[in-house]
Amino acid sequence: MKRRVYFPMSCEILHIGHVLAIREAKKYGNVIIGLLSDEVIEEYKGHKPIMTYKHRAELLISLMETHSVLRQKTLKPDPNLLKELNIRYIASGDGFEPEEIEAAEEAGVSTLDIRLPNEKEGEKKYSTTNIKNKVIKQWQKNCF
Repeated sequence: MKRRVYFPMSCEILHIGHVLAIREAKKYGNVIIGLLSDEVIEEYKGHKPIMTYKHRAELLISLMETHSVLRQKTLKPDPNLLKELNIRYIASGDGFEPEEIEAAEEAGVSTLDIRLPNEKEGEKKYSTTNIKNKVIKQWQKNCF
């Protein structure tokens, strides 16, 4: 059986950073995306996601590197599900949340810290927040 990588993410706006991170994770096994529900994103980030869960899931499953997409209903991945799916790694492209580390430890799986090309430790070259801020600045520049 091929190794499996569980990759929790919000993916409010699918961008090249997501694609590159999923592609890198694919080198370690079949990638199962733990896509945060709309409710979890709202609780975690303090706002509703830009795209609905359904649209985000459809985009992610369309990537050839994605094996499957599962709805993640809490910020902490379910350790029992990780065991049941025989997950080898939990991946992160922008640093692990404490809940993700806790789930990995409880499930006995390794963490996989994805570093993207030309991205240094602590740098978020590819970031949804940065993209949103650029869009806002551009909109303000053009409208005011």
